[in-house]
Parts: sequence; C-alpha cells; structure tokens
Amino acid sequence: MTATTPIDPRKVAYLPLSGLTPDPRNPKGHDHETIGASIGRFGVLDLIVRDERTGRIVSGHGRAEVFSRMRDRGEAPPEGVLVTPDGKDWMVPVVVGWASRTDTEAAAALIALNRTTELGGWVDDALLELLDEIGSLGPDGLTGVGYDEHELEDLRKLLAPDTDVDEWDGESGLAPREETTTIEITDPNLAAAWVAYRAKQPTDTIALAALMAAAGVPTAPADAV
Repeated sequence: MTATTPIDPRKVAYLPLSGLTPDPRNPKGHDHETIGASIGRFGVLDLIVRDERTGRIVSGHGRAEVFSRMRDRGEAPPEGVLVTPDGKDWMVPVVVGWASRTDTEAAAALIALNRTTELGGWVDDALLELLDEIGSLGPDGLTGVGYDEHELEDLRKLLAPDTDVDEWDGESGLAPREETTTIEITDPNLAAAWVAYRAKQPTDTIALAALMAAAGVPTAPADAV
C-alpha cells in the first residue's frame, strides 16, 4: 500500500488587500495600465495566490498593485472585489491552501507561474483571426486585451507571405517567422543516435552538426547552419 501525503484543499478566501504581502524577490515586471484596463473591463478573472508558509504572494503581484492604486485613487472596486465595512479597504479573492516546502521552492514557483505561460507562445494565425474578430466589435473591442491596433497591423504584416525578414521594421516587438526545415529520421539507429546527441547539445542545429560530423558528413560551421 502506497502512503500518500495529505494535500491542503485549495479554496478562495476574501482577504483584506492591505494585508497581502508581496514577495520582494519577485522579478516580474508589470504593465499596470493594461492590467487596470483588463480588470476594469472583465472584473476579477485571474486570482492572486498566497503561499501559506511564507504568507507572501506567489502569483498576482501586478494585480495586487493595480488594486491598491485603484483603491487609493478612490475608484469603485471592480466586479469581484468587496469593500470592508468601514469603507477603508478592499477585500479581494485570493487562492489559499498552497504552501511551499522551502524558500527555494517558493522562489521557483514565483518564476514558474510566469515562465510556463511565456513558453507557450501564440499560434499567430489563430491569434490574428481572434483579434480581428474582437477588434471589429467597435473602438472598445481591444480594451484590456493587451494588443492595440498598431500591434494588430504588425501581426498582420508579420504573417504576410511576402514579408522580408531582413527588412522587417515592426515596432511592436513582434518578429516575422523565419523559414525552418523539418528533417524526418526514419532509420531507427540514426534516430537513437539523434536522441543521444540532442540530449548533450543546447540546440537542434548544434546537435545535428555534431551528429553529421561523427558520421563523416561534411558540414558548415554550427553558427552558419
């Protein structure tokens, strides 16, 4: 019989905004204007998460900062946020029940909750189609979404088949996708060798060059492949 470690139930609790403690090590920057526009339009969707061991925020620093600024400006609380009986503070929904085991794990979670989302990227064609649909709803269509008309136009140019990568001058931070080559390995022995080489090299290009060199196939320098 396998022993299991008890798991604290996750739940949402309304906590005083002034009582939430940010993690001073948080390395993530925030676009407060866009976060504020998103909260103003949609209310509270993405909840703040608190580490029960440290008592600090592990996810949602930007949202907590925006809530504080809105409250301090005397704005009405967004949908999903309550006001304390004395009217001096806001009560915000927070996910509680998770606790880090060590400071290292707390720091790792702090990064992972942001980085795992970044690594997913976007399916550009589907993103453009959806943004076009939203943007067509009127001047407020893109409010709080995180993309503006300029970025939408850049994305459209980025996906155009005649866009020259070398002459791209988009200013939105988007970049055209360069052409890639797919190599299909059908020989089982070669496939096994590829897996072994790829595990030891930082990129596909360098691993392929090393594999070809080992097989005696002439190659260009790795940085020129």
